[in-house]
Amino acid sequence: MNLAKNVKVTRVSNAEAAAQTAINSTGVDMTGFDGVMFLVPFGAITSGGVQSVNAAQGSDNSADWVDLEGSKIAVADDDDNQIVVLDIYKPKDRY
Repeated sequence: MNLAKNVKVTRVSNAEAAAQTAINSTGVDMTGFDGVMFLVPFGAITSGGVQSVNAAQGSDNSADWVDLEGSKIAVADDDDNQIVVLDIYKPKDRY
C-alpha cells in the first residue's frame, strides 16, 4: 500500500522561534479521517527551557478547544534538532 495515496498532508503552522508563550496551530478538520499525526520539529533548545507538545480538540474550528487528556509530550532541553510525533487516533471532536 502506498501511504501517500491514503493520507492527507496539511501544514498547520509555520516555523516559529522559541518564545515564552504557546504556539498554536490551525485546526484540522477530521471529517472522513480516523486519525491525525502531527510532526513537530525542534531546533536548538535553550538549557533550562521547558517545552511540550499536546493536542486540543473542539466541535468547531475556533479558539475554544480543550486540551486532549493524555496527549502531552514533554521535550527535554537537550532534545535539540529532534522531531516529536503526536499521533491521535479516533478523536472525539471534529477539530
